[in-house]
Amino acid sequence: MVRFALVILLAGCRSLLGFEEVVVIDAPNGDARADAGIDTALGMDGINDPLCFGSQLVICLAATPTEAVTFDTATINTDTGASCEVTTNDEAAGYCVIAGTTISSAAGGVVHADGLKALVLVATDGDLSINGTVDVAAESTTPTVIPAGGDSSACTTGAPPVSPGGGQGGSFGALGGHGGTGGEGLSGGVSGAVQMTTTLRGGCPGGAGTMASGGHGGGAVLLISRTKIKVTGTINASAAGGQGAGAGTRGGGGGGSGGMIFGDAPSIEITGNVFANGGGGGGGSNSSQPGEDGGQPSNAQSTGNGGNSGGAAGGKGGDGSLGATGQPGENGGGGGGGGGGGGAGVISATVQPSGGGAISPGP
Repeated sequence: MVRFALVILLAGCRSLLGFEEVVVIDAPNGDARADAGIDTALGMDGINDPLCFGSQLVICLAATPTEAVTFDTATINTDTGASCEVTTNDEAAGYCVIAGTTISSAAGGVVHADGLKALVLVATDGDLSINGTVDVAAESTTPTVIPAGGDSSACTTGAPPVSPGGGQGGSFGALGGHGGTGGEGLSGGVSGAVQMTTTLRGGCPGGAGTMASGGHGGGAVLLISRTKIKVTGTINASAAGGQGAGAGTRGGGGGGSGGMIFGDAPSIEITGNVFANGGGGGGGSNSSQPGEDGGQPSNAQSTGNGGNSGGAAGGKGGDGSLGATGQPGENGGGGGGGGGGGGAGVISATVQPSGGGAISPGP
């Protein structure tokens, strides 16, 4: 058995993928644009190759693993190190792929992954069981900390604010909220369009306010098993909140959008939490009081709360999505506008999950 504990530095791969005959679990507000992109298939020859795994995005390994993988508490950097599986097909090039005969995460343990590359977990012969937490969520507005596959280069950014308007929330599976107006009605940021995707990719960052960063978008994780995926713990691909504006009549940063979670197995049972919600927008400030940072979701039933404004003149940040669109930032009453809340991410699977667990964006 291969046991991952403490800090692991992994390198990997990255690709384009087609999702064929996929159950789209998210469909925020029934948005056909997001669903249509997920349902588009690229196809793949050689799917019956014993070294290839997955019915949608196909991962072909140079050799099949001979040991089970168990995660305790680990930090995975998907851009560094040499412990990622060697893959042999172009579709798998560019992801960080971890494979074992079975894969399990221990109850109470947290596996956190960050880096530019999305995370792929492949159980080649048995079940893939998440009993602890797999965390590809954005943790902060610090530019150097990006969750695995987050802040996708495919994001549309929308229109930035006119200072001191608030930054716009990030959009992916659903729209982010617009930023609040600032000062004498100066415009807030306008969120970008909902994203259609045929790739495994993370969410989109929120727009910057006035010297206030937008929150990072959530990361991306793909789980593949030829038997069963079982989640009694948590998979979190949510976004970070936008930064609150510093004192001086400034607009808050927008919250990031949720990322992406995809499950590929003949049977999927979820009794825990699986979520990719948006982060809250940062609060706008007045001349002497700063706004507060936007919050980030802690479970499938929670939103990233918008940050409070700096005094009555500033605008409060919009709440991040709870499975749908992010809320707009409040307009400043002479102060800076609040940042918009981030929109929902995308959660998809090859079969409808059983188990009655909490999923957001939900069925």
